[in-house]
Amino acid sequence: MAGPQFKYFPKFGKITEEGLAEIRSWMGKQFQCYEQYHTEVTRDNIRHYATLGLGDDNPLYLDPEYAAKTRWKGIIAPFSFPSSCMGRRGIPQGLPGVHNLWAGGELTCPAPLRLGTQIRCSSQITAFEEKRSQFAGKIYRQETTHTMRDQNDAVVAVYRHWAMRLERDESRERGKYKDITLAQVTDEDMKKIYETYEREKSLRRGAVPRYWEDVQSGESLPTMVKGPYTVTDMIGWKMGNGWDQFIRVYRLKYEYAKKHPGVMYKNTLGVPDVIERVHWDDDMAHALGAPGAYDYGWQRFALVSHLLQDWVGDDGWVRKLGGEVRFFGVVGDTLYLKGKVARKYAAARAHGAEGKDHLVDLDVWVEDQRGRVIAPGHATVMLPARAGGGGASA
Repeated sequence: MAGPQFKYFPKFGKITEEGLAEIRSWMGKQFQCYEQYHTEVTRDNIRHYATLGLGDDNPLYLDPEYAAKTRWKGIIAPFSFPSSCMGRRGIPQGLPGVHNLWAGGELTCPAPLRLGTQIRCSSQITAFEEKRSQFAGKIYRQETTHTMRDQNDAVVAVYRHWAMRLERDESRERGKYKDITLAQVTDEDMKKIYETYEREKSLRRGAVPRYWEDVQSGESLPTMVKGPYTVTDMIGWKMGNGWDQFIRVYRLKYEYAKKHPGVMYKNTLGVPDVIERVHWDDDMAHALGAPGAYDYGWQRFALVSHLLQDWVGDDGWVRKLGGEVRFFGVVGDTLYLKGKVARKYAAARAHGAEGKDHLVDLDVWVEDQRGRVIAPGHATVMLPARAGGGGASA
């Protein structure tokens, strides 16, 4: 028996002056997060994040014997792992029923997180301003900064991201993406993708150092492919990275909805469910004006960190990575991760430590199969140097 064949567009919340004033009243205030997805760096957490979230089986994250022979003397977490340690609750959002569309972010993690590191996250709204867009007309850019500290109260990572607060009815009615067709993947397309996957491990630098002196400005990184994107890939990302701000089940979902009535909307069967299902439910995505269920914004840059760590090798480290999303990456799309060296330089180490870090800035970006740059970004990596060490401290 066929299921429902109609579109159901719920009545969504509106941007109000009262809601805007409430957000502005929170500006600059520190909020201690609670119920973080990850609060400690463990082997299981790293394995879930690397393999399920990124599709990365680098032994640096998974094999104790291999990792013990590297400069780190043991397993480390992937660069982008701190995003899974963000506080999910305790962070005020404001504007109930108004969409919160991830638009950009930047993660700084000066050194790898080691096993046993405990993570405590606090957050604050650091910017809030009115903008205009073709997608939804008047929108508001809401920036949040998450600071992660270890058990010694040392800052180990800072994740700053911004979202566009927009009215879903307005974005749908404007129809910016109405002419975008979903990918139709052929066997020939899959053959080319599989050929790229076959080469992926051979491009991992691993134990062979990539020295800072050997890097040239304008040098291109090998292209890494991820996709075609499926709901299964999204589930893997959720299992590795978490982000359970809205996810509840059964009675806990009911109790949460009583406190936050703007977070649940009926599906085509008339059943209330979380708004986050825009990432796996085409009907909910269409209600926003998206062409179909789509990926998570930060997920794209986390995938880019896989490319970067493979390029720098075991002795290097990704120090900073960020960028913006320009288009939806919908189910069926194939993502091509690319990068190019912008400049290299040496900089004094922080906190008066002796020596210098040997750094490389890169332009990075994600293209889809249509040839569109859907996520331009930037990165800074640290490399070992033949003269004077370099790279992150072990």
